[in-house]
Amino acid sequence: MLSREVMDMQRAPRKSRRKPTRRRPDQARVADRIEKNRDEQIEKTTTSQLKA
Repeated sequence: MLSREVMDMQRAPRKSRRKPTRRRPDQARVADRIEKNRDEQIEKTTTSQLKA
């Protein structure tokens, strides 16, 4: 995460000092939700497999 910022700074040192735009917040939120759902799904499947 930090190294990417450093790389961006090295690539374009004279550009505006703004941070490079990452994912938009809503996209990040959706991605987090998808990831969480996937983790929960994996947990459900593993627990059901353990019970079986």
